[in-house]
Amino acid sequence: MERSWTKYVRPGLRDQETLDLYDYNDFHWGRKTYFESLRSEILAGTYMPRAAMPVRVEKANGVNRTLIIPSAQDCVVLQCIVEHVLERVLAKQPSKNAFFSRSHGFVGGELGFDAHYIWFRRWRTYSKRRFQLTTNFSHICTTDVANYFDNIDYSHLRSILSSVSRIDEVILDIMFRVLDAVSWRPDYLPPPGRSLPQVNFDAPRLLAHAYLYEIDAYLKFKTGDTFLRWVDDMTIPTNSYDDAKTAARDLDQLLMTRGLRLNAGKTSILSASEANLYFFRSENAYLDAEIEKAKKFASQPGRLSVLAKRAAKNFDKFLQAPKIGHWDKVAKRYLTLFTNLRDDTVVGYCAKAIISQPTLRDSIWRYFAALGPSRRCFDILKRYLQSESVLDDASVFQAVDVLVNWPIKPNSTLHRDVRNLGVALGTQRYIDKSPFFFVGSLRIIAKYGLAAHLHDLLHTTKSVWSVSESLSRQVAATLPKFRASAWKGVYRRHIEVHKLPSANSVLVSLDQIYATAPALDKQVRMYVLNGMNKSNYSIDRFLLSLHVLLCKKLPVQVRLNLKSDLLIYIQDPLYAKVIKSIRPAA
Repeated sequence: MERSWTKYVRPGLRDQETLDLYDYNDFHWGRKTYFESLRSEILAGTYMPRAAMPVRVEKANGVNRTLIIPSAQDCVVLQCIVEHVLERVLAKQPSKNAFFSRSHGFVGGELGFDAHYIWFRRWRTYSKRRFQLTTNFSHICTTDVANYFDNIDYSHLRSILSSVSRIDEVILDIMFRVLDAVSWRPDYLPPPGRSLPQVNFDAPRLLAHAYLYEIDAYLKFKTGDTFLRWVDDMTIPTNSYDDAKTAARDLDQLLMTRGLRLNAGKTSILSASEANLYFFRSENAYLDAEIEKAKKFASQPGRLSVLAKRAAKNFDKFLQAPKIGHWDKVAKRYLTLFTNLRDDTVVGYCAKAIISQPTLRDSIWRYFAALGPSRRCFDILKRYLQSESVLDDASVFQAVDVLVNWPIKPNSTLHRDVRNLGVALGTQRYIDKSPFFFVGSLRIIAKYGLAAHLHDLLHTTKSVWSVSESLSRQVAATLPKFRASAWKGVYRRHIEVHKLPSANSVLVSLDQIYATAPALDKQVRMYVLNGMNKSNYSIDRFLLSLHVLLCKKLPVQVRLNLKSDLLIYIQDPLYAKVIKSIRPAA
């Protein structure tokens, strides 16, 4: 459990569509107790999965997919099961040409990928391998499975796992119990017996990978083991157009026996020349070289300026190309290039793309974050957040996260405007659209607002957050913002009365920091000091630093020393100003 938590689950929870304002520190610092409790519950047969948090992510044109963020405990259980069965399941993989990405690595055979590399390097190599197919074959068929995760049948999946790996039945019982419990279902619909939850962790990915072993065996035979598969995205090389059509037909018929179908809208049969255009081969080659140059010349402004001018010219040409095939993937790579260059040339394009191209949003948020605070970018983010174009949860959180992570000058006009936006997002008009507007408002006010702003938000939205496990947990994490105010006790008691375990766990964790006095726990100190790293200082660390610096049970000198060290590592001017203003007293 310790290995699963530290190596996979905790980094994975920090890489979700939305983040926890307490950074799951209550679980991390108390993990030995949690692990022992989980073991006892599992062995006694009393283990029950916790409620998971659904997060809507827009795919295109207002159509959302719902991701699930399970509790830390359930993530650990699922990850432990994956670690237990992984090697046995992969040993039965029919072909070395099928791959799936892990939370912090990549699984695959023939391409010689090291599981400790980050996944997108593997995707780039995988793409190059696909380009090789267009050189060796006259035609290829590219396709994927329609609504793949939603249509995976549990009974058939269980049969596959039992046959390929001889996994103990009790292990399968626990795994499917967790998966079924955390799966999102609208209203009170009964369990459908199918549909893997869309979770950014290894368990569903491994299961989805194994579910297509029969397909791998067929494609291995059909293509002489020259096909490629990334989860359900398949590339099938053939020597003629007719052979490609036959392969697609036969593959679709085989999938139908498992309740699956090929996605007709994403199935294409391409000649070698068409495939080069479909995969944007020359564009990818150019971007490979330019992104590496941007990294190499990061400290040479003159070189970066030359690269930026060339990138802007090529991007304008790219935008004129038909939006076919992997257009969106290449657009993301251009945004990565401009991010590395810290060049604002495409900010205007991003203002439109945020609305019209949901698949580009992740790259746009990273781009705006890298550019840093600016009136132009703020206006774009504000306009988006207050528009009717916001139809999901993830983009609300991530747009707000850009604002919260910007190092904005204290008491500046931009500081005031970001705070006012946070106040506006916490009104009923927005919260009725999505509870993540409340989360966004809470995070903005936790950084840019005063205790009075936080009180106003919590008081007017009490009926929303007090009955929600996930929202009340976020509120509990902001209580240090009140410092010694009486409001702190009021909202603490309100959380305690509702007895929501996850929220109360944060309160207990905050109390335990005081319980170690007169010493300060080393884990807490290292966390507050950002691992003695001068990189971006997060809002959750800032709130915890307030809690520690205001703890009168800790000796004044301990807090003064911590304050001095904090000012070495905190680069954000607003955080630095607040920390400087604190006068530890006995």
